[in-house]
Amino acid sequence: MQRHISNSGRGLAGILAGRGRAILALTGLLLLSACGSSESVRDNNLPEPPLDGVPPTLTIVTMQPDGVVKAGQSVKINFTASEALMTPVVFINNVRAEVSGAILDWNAVRQITDTDPQGVVVFTITYQDASGERGQAVTATTDGSSACLGDACPREDDLGELEGNWKLDFAGVGPSEQDTESYFKISDTGPDGPRACWFDDIYHFGDDGKFQNFQDGETWIEAWQGAAAEGCGAPVAPHDGSNAGAWYYDEGADTVRLDGVGSFLGLAKVVNGKELKAPSEAPAFITYKVVEVVGDNMTVKINVGGAWWEYNLVRD
Repeated sequence: MQRHISNSGRGLAGILAGRGRAILALTGLLLLSACGSSESVRDNNLPEPPLDGVPPTLTIVTMQPDGVVKAGQSVKINFTASEALMTPVVFINNVRAEVSGAILDWNAVRQITDTDPQGVVVFTITYQDASGERGQAVTATTDGSSACLGDACPREDDLGELEGNWKLDFAGVGPSEQDTESYFKISDTGPDGPRACWFDDIYHFGDDGKFQNFQDGETWIEAWQGAAAEGCGAPVAPHDGSNAGAWYYDEGADTVRLDGVGSFLGLAKVVNGKELKAPSEAPAFITYKVVEVVGDNMTVKINVGGAWWEYNLVRD
């Protein structure tokens, strides 16, 4: 019997075509596998790739806030790279910060605490690209922005020692300049206490030498002003900010004088040598002794004749 042989189209051309189809199928599977991967260039656990010989750079580095920062506030550094980076490492004031971002755009955030050193907030950014090529560590912003902690920091608004808006933080009275708490002191300070209408009053020292009391429709009033009982109520003239005032700071004498009937710090009744018995007794000016001015904190005292009042104010 003679065996019949048929190529059934599987000659050399057929064989090559079949192999071509297999190669295409394998390539498709590899592409699908790559697309389905959850890894990215941000993953520091990627297998180490060969170095590409081109170190990355940071093209933009900025800091927020650009100015004074206080304990409890956060410092944020935003930075942009010249190429895709693996997760950078950032230290702010020598404490590792929380880093987040995308391939080129990143940010680092850290909350400032009471244990941070006073002065300019320092930072270091270390980074590498997807191939493992390391960039030069960065320790400065590209736009000059900088945060600073503490009373010795320069002010970005260029205010003078007294210029700006001040609010009361403490008030007390005692028998002498050295004892201003024995008779009475305010401990329930701030906007949440029963005297909130007093502690949110603003004492405005204008950069043009003008002074004004701002009480937003309500302040602390007492019986000598006609109130049935002391408490929060509508301001009573002339201590309602309606009269134009002026201020003069004598650094040599450590005094600040408020001119204008009704201009005052702290309590309206407290004036030089006495406490007022009626609004009509308001003097043309009041002089306060400036004990200290440190950054945004100011302490003044005044002798009312037989007693001394003290006010601590904070620049708002």
